[in-house]
Formats: sequence, structure tokens, C-alpha cells
Amino acid sequence: MKSTLYQCTVAVLLILLFTAAVWADSTETVNATGRVTLTALPDSAIFFINGLEQTPDERRGFTVDAGPVLFEVKQHRVVVFSTFFLLEKDGEQVIPVECTGTCALLHVNTEPSGAILSINGTLVGTTPFLDRFMNPGDVSIMITRPGYIPVIRRLTLSVDSSQVFSFTLEQTQAVKDSLAAVKRALRRKRQVIQSTLFGGVGCVALIAGGYYDYKAYQHLEDAQRASEAYDAARSNADCLAAKRQYLAQREQAERPILYRNAFFGVVGACLAGFYLSLVF
Repeated sequence: MKSTLYQCTVAVLLILLFTAAVWADSTETVNATGRVTLTALPDSAIFFINGLEQTPDERRGFTVDAGPVLFEVKQHRVVVFSTFFLLEKDGEQVIPVECTGTCALLHVNTEPSGAILSINGTLVGTTPFLDRFMNPGDVSIMITRPGYIPVIRRLTLSVDSSQVFSFTLEQTQAVKDSLAAVKRALRRKRQVIQSTLFGGVGCVALIAGGYYDYKAYQHLEDAQRASEAYDAARSNADCLAAKRQYLAQREQAERPILYRNAFFGVVGACLAGFYLSLVF
């Protein structure tokens, strides 16, 4: 009785400890927030964070859950600013709003997307990036992505321009070499599997074809002996018996010959497949 009570007490304590750990973890997750701050507030702007409309506080910013953040600004129901970034716990992401009057548009796309974009040395998010609050003039952008060669460009922005700047990122030589090595390894693995498969099936087909070739040869030999007996027969009864034996052996040889030809055809196909697996 005491042992059972002791076991129940231990089980209850373990459940309480587990519940407390889960609650603490969830509380920490809920409290994991950061700041998104704008350098200025555009007129008639509506702000959206991860698809939900938000209102900035008195410090021109927002308290946002840490993690992936899609930040958008709309004016007259049109997206005029859009960027994506990862917000760390207790971190701050500054959204530069350089212009609130007559502004220029900067729209940057990359292939592949998700590249890190910096404007005039300031990290602004990842591509695709849209900002209609840029001051007209020259800007310097840098696009980086792990495994790809950085892109550095100087762009000229004007009020009337609506050009979209698109860049195709080129993989670094180390990544190209790594991918080529992976492709070679996969090719060798595929070649081994294919050659083993074609070789195994070909060997089995060769053995089967040889067996039926031997069976056909035996029946044809018996038919040949029956033919010789027919030629040497002295009576009609012996002739009929020899003829029946000859026809029976020829008929019995037809099926093994058919199987032999089929299996030898498989052997030929396997030889071709084996050769092609080594070439391609």
C-alpha cells in the first residue's frame, strides 16, 4: 500500500514538473518580442505586419513577436513599401523612410529570392523589396546570399521612374564544384545500380536461355533420329511410327525454341542497357 502511494506521489510530481516546464517555455515564447521602428511616418499610410493591420506607437514603431516578419505599408490601398526580415528577440529593425513628399521608387527582385539587401550600407531586409519612399538620386545597393556571389550596384532613382531592378544571382565556384561533385556521386551510384540490375537480369536470362536451348537441342536430336529411323523403315507400320515420333519431337522443340529466343533477346537488351549505364 505504501509502495503504491509512493509511486502515485512521484507520478503526480513528474506531471507537475512537466506542466511547469511547458508553461515556462510558452511564457518565454510569448514574451519573445522585438521592435520595428520607422524613421518617419508617411502620410495616409496603413501598416501591416504579417498580414495584420497595426497602429504605430508614440515612438513611431511597433512591438512585434520575434521571428519572420513581413512588413508592408499601403497608401490608397496600394502597397508602397514591402520587406521581409527575421526579427531577433529584443532586437530592433529600423525601416528607413527617407522621403514623405515627392519620392522615387525602388523595387528590387532577385532570382533566387530571399537575398539580403543593403541600401547605402544599411540592412533593409530581403528580396523582393519595394520602397516608394526613396529620395531621388543615386543609391548604392548590395545583395548577398549564402553560396552566391555578392552583387554591388549603384542605381539612379528618379521621381518618374517605375523601373524594377532584377538580378540573377550567380553561385560561387565552391558551390558549383560542390554541386558538380554531388551530381557525379549520384551518377556513379545510379550507374552502379543500373549496371548491377542489367548484369543480374542478363545473367539469369542467359542461364534460362541456355537451358531451353539445350532442351530444344535434345528434341531436335530425337527428331533427327526419328527421321533416320523413317528412312531405314522396312514396313508401313515402322514408317508411321517413325513419322509420328518425328512430328512429336519437332512439336516439343517449338516451345523451348520460343523461350530460348525470348531469353536471349532479354540478354541482348540487358547488354545494351549495361553499356548505356556506363556511358550515361
